[in-house]
Amino acid sequence: MAFIPYPLPPANRPLAIEGAIADRLRLAEHALARLDLAGEMVPSVDWFIYAFVRKEAVLSSQIEGTQATLIDLLAFEAEEQATPIADVEEVCNYLDAITYARGEMASEKGLPLSMRLLNEAHRRLVSGARGANRQPGNVRRSQNWIGGSRPGNAVFVPPPPNVLADLLSALETSPAAWCSASDMSRTLPPPTSASAFRLYLVYFGAWAACRSASTGYGMAPTVTRVLDGAAW
Repeated sequence: MAFIPYPLPPANRPLAIEGAIADRLRLAEHALARLDLAGEMVPSVDWFIYAFVRKEAVLSSQIEGTQATLIDLLAFEAEEQATPIADVEEVCNYLDAITYARGEMASEKGLPLSMRLLNEAHRRLVSGARGANRQPGNVRRSQNWIGGSRPGNAVFVPPPPNVLADLLSALETSPAAWCSASDMSRTLPPPTSASAFRLYLVYFGAWAACRSASTGYGMAPTVTRVLDGAAW
């Protein structure tokens, strides 16, 4: 049976931030505070972000099986080779997708956090890489699954394509809804909101272009980095 998630933000089953979840949230907030402090202490914030984003790009790309290292990426950028190897190209695509999305959200005339923005980011993520021939930037129109030979014996089956449009539409409006909710008790802390948004994209397996049946995994880290610049 395909997985159909509850809508966001959690309402019918409100998310209780208590116990172990509250402890993890405090740790996450403390880590973000330390990161913010580190950014203020370094001589150049731009260089700090440069290194941080590239390390994240390498680690996140490894989710899809990419073998490139941070040294490989920095060596390619330093030498300005005309054509990178496939694994380095995928990491460069990740950087391009992040740069594009953050630039759009930072611009007054740019796109807001929306499916149009995410589709364009996904197109850049797989452009020229393995999966580029599988409709990059387009939401899938067929069923995918993880494990097994068919949905019937799969380990996990994402939502079917006939309900995917409605789920993505609801997800697209969630960030604004969470911010403007009159009942502040329903507004989740930013780290929790970003985590929920990312988790739902993983569960949806929404995009057609991918390197495995688990479509959408490569987009989740990209979206998380984009959310760093969103107003929650």
